[in-house]
Amino acid sequence: TKNNHVIALNLSNQRLDSLSESFRALKNLQLLILRNNYLTSLPKSFFELSNLQTVVLSFNYLKNIPNEIELLKNLQDLNSHDTQEEYINLRF
Repeated sequence: TKNNHVIALNLSNQRLDSLSESFRALKNLQLLILRNNYLTSLPKSFFELSNLQTVVLSFNYLKNIPNEIELLKNLQDLNSHDTQEEYINLRF
């Protein structure tokens, strides 16, 4: 399917307040930019994107990043500047 070829997705400034569980179909996604939206949480399917290397979550309303973020073994860069999370403990 077409989704299998998507490696980068920029959804900045889209006024998103949630992400669909169908994100799991983007198996080859390496770069995801969700800057400047209204996200307060991330769906479970987000943590199934095992090829993600870079995620930009800046300027959202996330109060925390779940521990499941550690399931993203290829994640190298997580930008969450100016979100509302209190503490993120990541081991890269």
